[in-house]
Amino acid sequence: MNEISAIEALSIPLGVLIGALGLTQAHAEAFGPFNYRCFDVDATVGCDASQESPFVDGSFTYFYLEDFEDGLFDVPGISPQQGGILEGFGQFQDSVDEDDGVVDGVNSPQNKTFGIAGGVVTITFDFIPAELGGQLPTHVGLVLVNNFNGFEFRAFDINGNEVETVTGTTNFVANGSTLDDNFTGASHMPGIASMSISGSGGGMEIDHIQYGFGCDASAGADEDEDGISDVDDNCLFVPNPDQRDTDGDGFGNICDTDLNDDGVTNFLDLGLLRTVFFTPDANADFNGDGVVNFLDLGLFRVRFFQAPGPAC
Repeated sequence: MNEISAIEALSIPLGVLIGALGLTQAHAEAFGPFNYRCFDVDATVGCDASQESPFVDGSFTYFYLEDFEDGLFDVPGISPQQGGILEGFGQFQDSVDEDDGVVDGVNSPQNKTFGIAGGVVTITFDFIPAELGGQLPTHVGLVLVNNFNGFEFRAFDINGNEVETVTGTTNFVANGSTLDDNFTGASHMPGIASMSISGSGGGMEIDHIQYGFGCDASAGADEDEDGISDVDDNCLFVPNPDQRDTDGDGFGNICDTDLNDDGVTNFLDLGLLRTVFFTPDANADFNGDGVVNFLDLGLFRVRFFQAPGPAC
């Protein structure tokens, strides 16, 4: 195989490869909008179960919650494209109800949020897999604590495709009321690369940004239906009942095309794949049929510019 044929093979339409190789399509789910008062009802007096985070009881490899109460945006693996810390915003200042220590329908005016003080607003947050163990978050969300009129939340995959949208209307209430605080979010397997929230005017305040990588730990959960429970599966979304993992990195070969173990499949890996084409190289034999060939190149194409896995 020459270099041109490898690049040509990478241009095979993704949908064709997914069908031909028996891969599973990604699963996505939207959350909200609903009135949010606390992250965990069991740890907060006065909060109701209908007002807590939908992620609180999830099984996560990592999970982060940013409430901005220290005046910083310093959780790892996330970068805002717009906005900044807001404090002392007068009658418009808002924050999640629990942040002042009591759930009572209002918040303390010194509590801090993140956002933009005026105008028509879109704020986008990018996730950085290199700071998150190579795995994009599967679950993301935020609380819109102040906004005028309508809003739209959107989540995107690593290729920039929109995977979920949540729209809603904010009934703005001034003077610190938390009646207008709305949680909105999404989950997407195998990961969310960015999320955005847009408002129709008057600025925007955001609080309790939260995200994590997780899988379904409930009994019998098996996303790819390969007979291996999700919590034990080294390829969550590609069936591999043999769990073959020849380089021992915790990711099954069929979902691990990162041959140099730098955390992403790219042209460096393509170069390595080229050197072992039509050989029995175990690590590059992604489908385990005994030889590195165009079927393995097809699997490589599906995962180009992605991290290995995911696995729980």
